[in-house]
Amino acid sequence: MDAATLRTIQDVFASLHTPVRLLARSGQSLLPADGEAFYVPEYLPETGYVEQSGYLFAAVAGSGHVLTVRRSAAAGDTLLLARALVEALLQKNADTDSLDNALRMLLSKGLSPADVQALAAEHHLPMDMPRVVLLLHMVRTGPGQADDALRDLVPLDEHDLLVQFDRFTAALIKDMSNCDDEELHEFANALHETLFSESAFRVTIGVSEPVATLTQLHTAFLHAQQAVDVGLLFREGENVHFYSRLMLERFLAAIPPETAAHYHRLLFNADTAPLFTDEMLDTINMFLDKDLNLSDTARQLYIHRNTLVYRLDKVQRTIGLDLRHFDDAMTFRILYHMKKCLRGQTPPTVEGNN
Repeated sequence: MDAATLRTIQDVFASLHTPVRLLARSGQSLLPADGEAFYVPEYLPETGYVEQSGYLFAAVAGSGHVLTVRRSAAAGDTLLLARALVEALLQKNADTDSLDNALRMLLSKGLSPADVQALAAEHHLPMDMPRVVLLLHMVRTGPGQADDALRDLVPLDEHDLLVQFDRFTAALIKDMSNCDDEELHEFANALHETLFSESAFRVTIGVSEPVATLTQLHTAFLHAQQAVDVGLLFREGENVHFYSRLMLERFLAAIPPETAAHYHRLLFNADTAPLFTDEMLDTINMFLDKDLNLSDTARQLYIHRNTLVYRLDKVQRTIGLDLRHFDDAMTFRILYHMKKCLRGQTPPTVEGNN
């Protein structure tokens, strides 16, 4: 029995007037965790209870666990009530586990249309509903469990579903019926801020495009996964990545490493190495990030506008690209990012431009 279930059962017991203990079939005390061990009767009926040594014992159906209370006038009724509550909780958890397993399969591997129909019917899920998948990738920065953080901090509407894949990966299937793109962006960024500030995890979120039916959730999951992978590769420093906003990056990620290396070294080679110092690359990237705005870039870099113009002129004289023009700026940015497409390979150094 997992820790979360034990905590819930403990809360149930706290609402009862008579102390109830949860035991393993061996007699070891599970609740309270430091309680004394008991000799459990060898036979426990499916209904009712057995009295032994001043205590009443009842089996929890299908779990291999036992409840016990000290004998008193109200002990029998309390024990049967506690058993009913615990069995209802365990059944609910079993239904949830069944749904989680099916959703994990649907998202990661896909299901046939017939299996999706059966899943929807069994768990009362609407087949036709606009949904997105938000893939949450977590890295621990302190003590704590990811599943606890998600369960406590992720807001869920009526038709939203949270699926845990492992200790550090989960998928939120979000109903988009009453949510537009702008609200989705606000939600995803707010979710990241909440998880970052309130939990012990650094979170990266990949957001798919909306899909119309339950059957398409596998595609949405793959898109959310690609958004995380491509976003981490090309957009360092950002934590929320939308698949729809990564068209250029997805294109670059699909380029074969050999092709990427060839085009990258057209600009970045032994001849241009003296030009592309860290300071120059920081200047160029800031200029591109500021939409080719000279004043904003100079202000951000704490340099004079004329210094920035001098550096851009130097780039133009050396490689023939005037980064103040959009086409040349895009050419530079694409060839610069080609290095990230090498998947860990080092581009070969050549003498001179090709």
